[in-house]
Amino acid sequence: MNNNKIVALLLATGLSSAVYAESVVSGTWQLENPASAQGVIDDAINDVVKEMNFFVRSIARSRLEDEATVCQQWTLTESAETFAFQCAQQPSWQVAVSASPTNLKGEDGRDIIAQYKATDTSRQATLISERGERRYRWERQDERLIYRATIVSEKLPKPLQWTLVYEKVAP
Repeated sequence: MNNNKIVALLLATGLSSAVYAESVVSGTWQLENPASAQGVIDDAINDVVKEMNFFVRSIARSRLEDEATVCQQWTLTESAETFAFQCAQQPSWQVAVSASPTNLKGEDGRDIIAQYKATDTSRQATLISERGERRYRWERQDERLIYRATIVSEKLPKPLQWTLVYEKVAP
């Protein structure tokens, strides 16, 4: 192998690891409009609950309010092996970047299967347990991060979905 090919190979290897070190969504992201965020989630919960039986609405609303919370700040990191996401001071979740699912444990001890999906502009982590499925999706749009959350359960008449916008915190 000549010297030019060796240099090109080393450069390509170095550049690809730099891409993983600072992926399109990596960094710390602060909620752009905190004043309206709770209203967005409340509207999404009301949209789902209104389709439920009148007698279970208040119980369902209370449970969904516990599950669907406003995250003031996301910290996202990605390496060649894992994608990690953390909401504010909550525990961090780490999902394997490979095609195989990651086995995790919930805070309550339940088994969770985590899956990872990436595109050029977004990352998605899906957590599946006996309670249902939760999808976290972060998509980079210019200098903003669009966060879309979806909760799917056989106990819900339709998925609970909401979208919030974040801006990058200066390093």
